[in-house]
Amino acid sequence: MSFYRVSIMPNNHSLRRRLVLATTVPLLVLTLLLTATTVTERDRGIVNRLQEFGGGIATYLASVSDFALYSSDRQLLNALVTATMGQEGVKGIAFLDAERQAVVSTFTEGFLFPSVEQSGVEYGSPDMAIYTEVDEVWYFQSPVWVTYLDTEDYGAEAGPPAPRLLGWVVVALDPSIAQAERQGVLVSGVGIAAGILTMAIVLSYLLSRNILDPISQLTKTVSAIEGGDYSARAQRGPGYEVDVLAQGINHMAQSIADSRTGLQREVKRATAELQATLSDLREKNRELEIARQSAEDANAAKTDFLARMSHELRTPLNSIHGFVELLQSSDLDDSALQYCRIIDQAAHLLLQLIDDILVFTRLQAQATELEVLPVDIYQCLEDPVQLLAPLAHDKQLDLILDIAPGTPKTLLADSRRLRQIITNLLSNAIKFTEQGYVLVKASLVSEQEDYYRLAIVVKDTGIGIPKQQLKYVFDVFNQADSSISRRFGGAGLGLAIVKALTDLMGGSIVLESTLGVGTEITVDLPLRKDLAGLGEEGVPERQPIRVSIYDPRKNSRDALLHLLDRLVERVDGYADIPSLREGVGTNPPDRILVNPVELSADDVDGLVARLNTIRQFADVPLIVGVTLKQMQQIIGTQREVALRPVHFVSKPPTLEVLRDVLKGSELALPAPELLPQLPGVNVLVAEDNEFSQFLMKTILQRAECDFCLTADGQEAIAASMREKFDVIIVDGHMPGLDGWETLRAIRALTNSNHATPAILLTADVVVEATAPAGVGIRRVMHKPFDEGELLRAIADLSGKGGQQSAPRDTALRGIPKEKFYSQLDQLLATLAKANGEGDIDMLEELSHQLLGIAGVFRLGALGGLAEDLHAAARSASRDRVTSLLVELGREMEQLKRSVG
Repeated sequence: MSFYRVSIMPNNHSLRRRLVLATTVPLLVLTLLLTATTVTERDRGIVNRLQEFGGGIATYLASVSDFALYSSDRQLLNALVTATMGQEGVKGIAFLDAERQAVVSTFTEGFLFPSVEQSGVEYGSPDMAIYTEVDEVWYFQSPVWVTYLDTEDYGAEAGPPAPRLLGWVVVALDPSIAQAERQGVLVSGVGIAAGILTMAIVLSYLLSRNILDPISQLTKTVSAIEGGDYSARAQRGPGYEVDVLAQGINHMAQSIADSRTGLQREVKRATAELQATLSDLREKNRELEIARQSAEDANAAKTDFLARMSHELRTPLNSIHGFVELLQSSDLDDSALQYCRIIDQAAHLLLQLIDDILVFTRLQAQATELEVLPVDIYQCLEDPVQLLAPLAHDKQLDLILDIAPGTPKTLLADSRRLRQIITNLLSNAIKFTEQGYVLVKASLVSEQEDYYRLAIVVKDTGIGIPKQQLKYVFDVFNQADSSISRRFGGAGLGLAIVKALTDLMGGSIVLESTLGVGTEITVDLPLRKDLAGLGEEGVPERQPIRVSIYDPRKNSRDALLHLLDRLVERVDGYADIPSLREGVGTNPPDRILVNPVELSADDVDGLVARLNTIRQFADVPLIVGVTLKQMQQIIGTQREVALRPVHFVSKPPTLEVLRDVLKGSELALPAPELLPQLPGVNVLVAEDNEFSQFLMKTILQRAECDFCLTADGQEAIAASMREKFDVIIVDGHMPGLDGWETLRAIRALTNSNHATPAILLTADVVVEATAPAGVGIRRVMHKPFDEGELLRAIADLSGKGGQQSAPRDTALRGIPKEKFYSQLDQLLATLAKANGEGDIDMLEELSHQLLGIAGVFRLGALGGLAEDLHAAARSASRDRVTSLLVELGREMEQLKRSVG
């Protein structure tokens, strides 16, 4: 046990000094005050006495000099001066006439006498001498009057004349004559004060010794006790108070000694117990550290497992989805088609769940960082809406995107995270809405010097959320009740991810919901202005045309009005056919945008009938918002031809699509070319991707080649051991053995293919045309490769080409359009997923595949975008990848509209 020790050192001198000061200082002050008062009063008396002396001389001379002044008897006046100058302290005397001119004077000639106010001088005043001090000389001036005797001659009653001022007497007095007396007063006063003070100090010192000596003894005793000498005792001294204090100190010393002995015993016992406790705590801490490390390892393992499993599970699920779509496009009966739809829905839900788990795992591990770059806000809103529009239309829901006027086109944000927020909110709204609509609205809330606050609202007419569940909706793995999960699927991660991303971006989220009415979620994000850029770069100029909108639903019509207001100079909205007819007659438009939300997504006949009705009174180009299913059923048919000029756009339409349609731009198909035919040529193909295998199969079948498709290098090696091939085609980028390693292994075998010429397909533009020694690569073809070039290379290397040729057609014309579109859409969707998850390897692999597809199928502008995408993926520029994926999606829409 620790003792806090306070040292108390005896300091008698300090106490004695304070006691002496306490007694002498007041007496000193009092003595000084009394001395100062006495000296001042005595000094004042001396001065007054001297002034009375000077005034008396002046008054006396004035009283005896009236006749001399009156008769101007200078002799008499000089006699008075001579008699008076003998007085001590008199420095000068002067007699002045009434005009204050010197009659007789001891002062120097021309001396200026102090002036006096004569108007205030009256005869008979009690103080006739006037005092003035000039240059340390006192001047006393007294007026001289002439008086007349009162005579009563012959009974006259007039009386004597009034006294008249004859002149002045001026006496100069030296005040220094009193200096010695004044100094004597001061010295005597100081001497008396010093004597009193000395006596007070001596008495105070004697008193302090009598009081402090016993206290000093007590202090020494306390110091000894404080130093550990508990046997020290205080001596009882004179005085009751000191005696009581000494007894108390002695009692305290005895108590401390007894307590210390007991305390030492307690300290020893407590120390032993504490040591035992500390030993236990160390053991517990070691166990806790082991448990903490185990928990962290388990959490890291869980995170890694979830990430790896999510990644690994997506690949087979994508294959399931692709093959189900292939099955749906084949000749199946109704029951089989229903089974395919069920499988596809289950795979889609499972894929979405896996993706949510992967994203949330990364957020939970705090492995997510924002990449703030200039982004197109319109595209960030449009892309998720376009991606999920088919899902909403399959449920007969109207999907609306409304970007309020004044919303900047370019802001600084993390494009990928912003899209993820919108995608999750929109997916959630579509999932829980059975009828009605889902609205996505963006608008500015406020503007500051360097940033905006952008509000993104997702509103639906779904099932709503009970009030008691609202506070839990952002919790992990939470849904309103267990029946929700059973009915709609999902794990309750969507809103938790949105909340985490919103917090990461410094925003806020508010949810309002009414059970049975719907839900509205508002995300408020602070997004910095693009101060270094142009802000509105890429916004098209308004075209000088008028567009009329037919849309029965107000919120959808308002959204289209806001969109077209950025594209054309004049736009009108109509809610029904009669008002549209009247508007067309009054203000003829240049285009009519038709968005018949009152019709179901499958009602193609009703759509055509509605358009025919409009065509009866409006002979202008029509722009029709349709679902992808409606577009596939009507484009290229006779009904579509009868409605021309007409443009069908997927709804909700985007800014860029409407701009292109209003300009009239369309995508043309490439002209057919000639393809070499290669019957009897046997080709070994090593390609790991199933879709790429499908492409190669299509090309080789059309050229009448014999071929063997293998999925990796090991299968290709095994196939080379079974039969002879004329040409070997390998993909340079394969898991396990890549193209070079596969060829090197085949060359090492002693079979018929050890010298077979090989073609290497790669999307890597830095691969040298000269292959390494021992590999036997004769040609290197970069993706996107030309189909004719590939077939001519096969013919040249095999030595069997040139037998015949056939009209070349695009590979696309030999494949069902629905299957081709489905596979390409799936590849683009998988690319978007990989980009969203930051999977660079998967991005590079998928863009590699897309390069091959674009080259083989001669997809025009799509090939250039695919090439840019592959370069962006290799440089890990995810924002550039995001932008290119959006452009690829738009190019796909153009391709679908132009090809049909």
